[in-house]
Amino acid sequence: MNKNEKKKKKKKRTPKTKQPAQIRTDFSVPDSKPDPKTDTSIVLIPSILVTNGPQEEDNIGLVPAETHRFGARHGHENLALLSFSQNVESRVVEETLLHGITINGESYCFLGCSQGGIKRRKCYMWKGTPAEVREILQQDGDFELIKIPSKLVSRFSLLLSEVSLTSIRVSEENTIRAEDFWSNGKNFSDGCGGIGLSLAEKVYADVKSRTDEEDYLPSVFQVRIQGCKGVLQLDKTIEPTKILIRPSMEKFKTDKYPYIGVCAYSRPYKFGYLNKQFIMVLSCLGVNDTILQTKQIHYFALLETMFKNSDSAVALLQWEGQFALVQMIVKAGGLGNLKTQQKSAVLEQLKAIKKNLLEENKLVKLRIHIPQSRNIYGICDPTGTLEYGECFLRITDSGMPKTVKGQVAVSKNPCYFPGDFRVLTARDETDKPGLSQLHHLIDCIVFPNHGKQPHTHEIGGSDLDGDEYFVTWDEDLIPREMRDPYSFPEYQGAPVDRQDPVSVEEMITYVSKQNNGILGHIDTQFNRWADLEGIDCGECQELAKLFSQAIDSGKSGEDITDIPTRLIRKKKTVKEKETCRFVWSKMTSKGSEFQKVFKTMEGADGGLPSDVTEAMVRKILQRKETNFTPFQKFRFVLAYTRHFWENDETVKQYIMENYVDHIDFSMFSWEQKRDAMDVGFPQDIVMNELNRSTILSKDELGFFRMDKPAGSWNLLLAKEQSDLRWSDLVKALTKNDNILLVLELSNDIILVLQFQERQSLGEDQPVNGDTISSLFYSRQFGRNLRYNLNSNYFLHFTDPKPKTLKTGEGKAKNTPRPRLQLYRNQTNRKQSNQTFVWLGLPAKGGREDAGPISISVDLQRFDRNILSGDRPHRTINKEPVVRIEVYARNQGGAAPYNDTIEAPKIDIAIGHSGASG
Repeated sequence: MNKNEKKKKKKKRTPKTKQPAQIRTDFSVPDSKPDPKTDTSIVLIPSILVTNGPQEEDNIGLVPAETHRFGARHGHENLALLSFSQNVESRVVEETLLHGITINGESYCFLGCSQGGIKRRKCYMWKGTPAEVREILQQDGDFELIKIPSKLVSRFSLLLSEVSLTSIRVSEENTIRAEDFWSNGKNFSDGCGGIGLSLAEKVYADVKSRTDEEDYLPSVFQVRIQGCKGVLQLDKTIEPTKILIRPSMEKFKTDKYPYIGVCAYSRPYKFGYLNKQFIMVLSCLGVNDTILQTKQIHYFALLETMFKNSDSAVALLQWEGQFALVQMIVKAGGLGNLKTQQKSAVLEQLKAIKKNLLEENKLVKLRIHIPQSRNIYGICDPTGTLEYGECFLRITDSGMPKTVKGQVAVSKNPCYFPGDFRVLTARDETDKPGLSQLHHLIDCIVFPNHGKQPHTHEIGGSDLDGDEYFVTWDEDLIPREMRDPYSFPEYQGAPVDRQDPVSVEEMITYVSKQNNGILGHIDTQFNRWADLEGIDCGECQELAKLFSQAIDSGKSGEDITDIPTRLIRKKKTVKEKETCRFVWSKMTSKGSEFQKVFKTMEGADGGLPSDVTEAMVRKILQRKETNFTPFQKFRFVLAYTRHFWENDETVKQYIMENYVDHIDFSMFSWEQKRDAMDVGFPQDIVMNELNRSTILSKDELGFFRMDKPAGSWNLLLAKEQSDLRWSDLVKALTKNDNILLVLELSNDIILVLQFQERQSLGEDQPVNGDTISSLFYSRQFGRNLRYNLNSNYFLHFTDPKPKTLKTGEGKAKNTPRPRLQLYRNQTNRKQSNQTFVWLGLPAKGGREDAGPISISVDLQRFDRNILSGDRPHRTINKEPVVRIEVYARNQGGAAPYNDTIEAPKIDIAIGHSGASG
C-alpha cells in the first residue's frame, strides 16, 4: 500500500447516519420511581455518564420548583442527561451525539446544554427525532435568526439552565423597555435591568428559603424571563408592578416564557474569601507578605481548635450565620456542657464546615475568610451620580444597613492579571447628596454608569448580568499600587453571510469541542510559571490572555483547545520547590501541611471542654462588623452570664458593670426593650442612651432633667477629635428630626446644642423660634446654664467640597470652609458680636473632611456678666473640640443609628502593566 493510499484511508470517516464502531449508544437504565408515600414532587430522568472506561449509569432527581424553564413548558418525561468525562475524545462526543442514543429501547437525540453544561460536556437528550428538536427551536424563539452555532447553543442554554420558577407572569404591558447606559462607546449597564418594589416582594415570597430573613428584601435578583438574562435591581423610580429590561439583556425574542425564573438573589453576610489567585495579585501589587501569611495563620488557628475550643467554634459558626448554635454553646458555658442532642447539632455543623473545606481542597487553594469583605452582585448607578473611580457600597451589618465610606479593593474570580484588582472610592450621601437615592440598594456594589470604561470590564472583562465581586475594606488588603487593567478584547467573529438556519449537526460539532479541561491545563501552567518567575513574567501574561479567550469561547465561537508548546512547563523539581521565594508557594505548602493534620481531627462526644471565656464574649461584643444584631448580642451575653448566676439581679448587675457599654439598646425594638427591662435592666438606661454618656455626668444630666426615660435619646456616634469628620455632623443634622450635640472642650467645659428640627444646608436660613437651644457646663467655675434661641436668629450651615476654583490667570481661590454658624442680624453675620456659635474646620490644614473641628461661643448669651466680676470666665474662641457625642430621635419611632462604616483613605500609586488586547 503506497503513502497516498494510506492518506486516503486515514481521511475516510464512518457516515454520520451509521452507528460508529466502538462507540456505545445503547443503554439500559433501571426504572426507578420515587415512593409516593415519602416524596411526590421529585421527577426522575435518566442520567448517563460516558467515560473511557466502564459506563456509569444512574438517575438524578429534579425538583420541579427548581428546574429549568424548558422542562416546565415541555415536561420532563422526554428528557435525559448525557454527560462525557473530560478525557473522552471530541470525536467520540460528536459521533455519539450525531448518532443519538437509545435508553431502554427508546431513541433520544441531542437537544442542547445548560449554560454550565456546555463546558462540562453535559447534554440534554430529547426522546424523539431531530426533526422534533428543529420544530422546538422554531416554536420556542427566533433561534433561526442566529447564524453562529456557538451563539445558538449559548442562547438556547438559557432555557435549560436551572432556575427557581415563580408563579409570576410578566406581560409586555408590565415591561418597561429602556436603553442601556453608553459612554465612550462602552456599555455601562450590560445585563442590568430593574424591578418595582411590590413585584420584588412577590418574587421573593415565591423563591425565598426557610432560612432567609423574614423582613429582608433582596436588592438584586439574577433572572431569566422570556429571551432575557441578567439581573433586576430594586428600582423605586418605576411602577411597583413592572420590570425594566434593557437591550443588552435580550438574547433572543420569544413570548413563550413569560414567567420569572430566579437563578439567585442578593443576601446579607456573604463574606468574601482570599484565594491563591487573589494572594498572587495582591502580593504583586505590594501587599506585605507577612500580612497575607498572618491572615492564614489566624484562620488555621481557628480551624485547628474548632472541636476543642469554644472561642474558635463560636467564631466559625458566627461566620456561617448559625446564631442559634452559638447561643446554645454560650448558654451552656462551653461545648463540653452541651446536652447530647445539642452537642450533636453543633458537631454536625462543625463537621459540615470541615467536610466542605476538605472536599474542595480549599485549604491548599488558600481560601481564607475575610470578615471585612463581601462577595456580592455588581449593578449600575441609574442616577448617574457616581464618577469613574467611585462606587456605592451599602451592606447589612449587625442587622442594619450601613454605607461603607472610603477606599475599597474590588476584584472577582478568576483573577490572573495584576490590573484585575481595582481600588475604588466608596462614596456616601455626604460626599454626593444624589446617592441618598440609592439607599435601598443593599448587599451589592453599585458602579458608575459613565466614564472612560466600565469598572466591571476592567475586572476580568466581566459585566453586570450576574457576576459577583469580591469587595474588601480591610486596610491590610488594599493595594498601595494599581496597575492599568488588561484590555479585554470583544470577539466580533467573522461576518456571517448565510440564509439557512444553524443545523442541529452544527450545534453538536461545536459542543463536542468544548472541554473544561483546557481551563484547568491553562491554570496549571500559569501556576507553574508564577511559582518560579512571578505573575509579572511574560509567560504568565500570555497564559492569562489565553485563559480569558478560552473562558469566553462559548460566546465567541473561538476554538481554544491547546496551549502553545513554549508555554508548557514541567512540574517543579524538589530543589525548585525548596527554593521558591514567593509568598503564595510558602502559603500553599503550609496549607498542604495543615490539611493533613485537619483531616485527622474529629469532635469526640466526650472530649469537648467547657471553655467559654470572658475574652471570647468581649471579642464578639466588640466586633464592629458582624452578622449578629444588637439584640442577639444582648441575648448572647445574658446566656453567658446566666451560666454562672441564676439570680436575675446578680446577672443584671454583672452585665451593667462589665458589658453594658457594648450593648446598643437604642437598636432594640419596643418588644426587645421590654424584654430587657423585664430582666431588670433600668428603664432610664434601656430607653434613654443619654444616661450612658461618657461626657456628661449623671448629676449634670439630672440638672436639666435630661436623664428621664421619656427622653428616648439614641446614641448616633461618639468620637475623639482625631476621628471626627465634618460629614458626621452634616449627616446627623440633615437626616434626623431631633439632634443633640454634646461637645467637650478643654478645661472641663461642655456645650450642648439641641436642634429640634431636621436641618438643611444653606446660608442665611431663619431659625424657627424655640427649635434650637443650648446648655453650657463649666465644671471649674460651677456653671450650668441654658439659652434658647428665638426667631431673630439665622443659621449658616455649609459643606463645600475641598477643591480649587479658578478665579483668574494663574490664580486660585480656596473653597470656603465648612461651618455651622448661629447669628443675629442677617446683614452683619461676620461681626463677632452678632455670632452666638461658630463651629467649623480650620482655614488651613487637616484632612479633606476631618478635624480638628473648632468652636467659638459667645458666653454672654448665657450670662451677660460671665466674663466680668470677681472671677471672670475665659472666652471660647476657635477652640478645638476634644470629644463629641451625637444623640438623635426621630418621629415615627424609627431608631436612628450611625449607618457609616469608615474604610481607609490611602494614597494609591498608579502603575502600568504591559498587558494589552
